[in-house]
Amino acid sequence: MLDILFSPSQTDGALDSVTSNSTAISAESAAILGLVYIVAVLLISILSIVATIKLYRKIGVNPLVIFVPIYNAYVFYKAFGVRRWFWAIFLCYIAACALCAALIPQMASSVALILILNVVITVLSIVVLLGSLHCAYNMARSFGKGFSFFCGLLIFSPLFYLILAFGKSDYIGAPD
Repeated sequence: MLDILFSPSQTDGALDSVTSNSTAISAESAAILGLVYIVAVLLISILSIVATIKLYRKIGVNPLVIFVPIYNAYVFYKAFGVRRWFWAIFLCYIAACALCAALIPQMASSVALILILNVVITVLSIVVLLGSLHCAYNMARSFGKGFSFFCGLLIFSPLFYLILAFGKSDYIGAPD
């Protein structure tokens, strides 16, 4: 009985139309989701730029600095009390990563050198991470916030940057 209802001649056309309809729906869904994603990323980027400009104004720095790649980070970290030695270590970290990326294809046989470079990069990345944590803690303190706000900066950075930028807290200076 089921053989009569679902014979191959009857189901082939139905499956083809279902497959073509689902493919068309999939393509339309993917296009809509892609468009929604692009719009969301653009809105978040614009909001982040506006918040960063407002935050730089609060700390007394020209907001156009945010468009200069490495200098903007230097000014930002300096405003929150990160010392110059951090920048020396950060530049060494960048140089070690670039050196490792450039030399690994040529040093495939030198395992010891690759291991040494990886150890140096690991140690430098830990120091850079600790410096960034220090900056986030000083940022919270610079706006009169406490340890819980520091934890929020670590977990939900974009949201807490918006709170600092558009909130009522004022920049009171980098803690010593």
